[in-house]
Amino acid sequence: GPGEGVTIVHNDDGVWVYDPTTNTWTNILGPKGDKGDKGDTGFKSESQPGQTGEPGTPGEPGGPGEGVTIVHNDDGVWVYDPTTNTWTNILGPKGDKGDKGDTGFKSESQPGQTGEPGTPGEPGGPGEGVTIVHNDDGVWVYDPTTNTWTNILGPKGDKGDKGDTGFKSESQPGQTGEPGTPGEPGGPGEGVTIVHNDDGVWVYDPTTNTWTNILGP
Repeated sequence: GPGEGVTIVHNDDGVWVYDPTTNTWTNILGPKGDKGDKGDTGFKSESQPGQTGEPGTPGEPGGPGEGVTIVHNDDGVWVYDPTTNTWTNILGPKGDKGDKGDTGFKSESQPGQTGEPGTPGEPGGPGEGVTIVHNDDGVWVYDPTTNTWTNILGPKGDKGDKGDTGFKSESQPGQTGEPGTPGEPGGPGEGVTIVHNDDGVWVYDPTTNTWTNILGP
């Protein structure tokens, strides 16, 4: 016999299930039988088979696992609303090809730039805690006190006029370099986390007490 507690056995005589009440085995799948006769021709349908349709309630038979609120099947993409216990199809099957659209207006100018970012942590803005953003409209710094962005480096301007001949020095002076720690000698005022000097634009990380040069001269 099989190990204790095993109530199903598959051998060359079929699949057997044990009933401990009657102490008997029942063969639920005997050996392969002879080949049957050819069946009648089936009914030919003119239409395609139906689609899966709306899923069942999550966590119940016919639905996805509990906590799953989006399902993609051959009837589209469905989102579940547990408040109303309903599914909404947000992407149905591909529709018919639309008519050709009108010719669009040709603009002589370039498309608009990204512009000012949104509030950090909200849609349209950078992640929470991010106070500097670099996009195609320049470099922006966020002030949480006034909830405003300041563009500290706009797009490249027109080429300037040629300057006067400078004073000839035997050696070049050194640049300012990395700022000191905010609130200490050699650094900006406490709470200031961005500095623009002749060595570029610097952003301060208080976690590692380091400055990162995000825009050199």
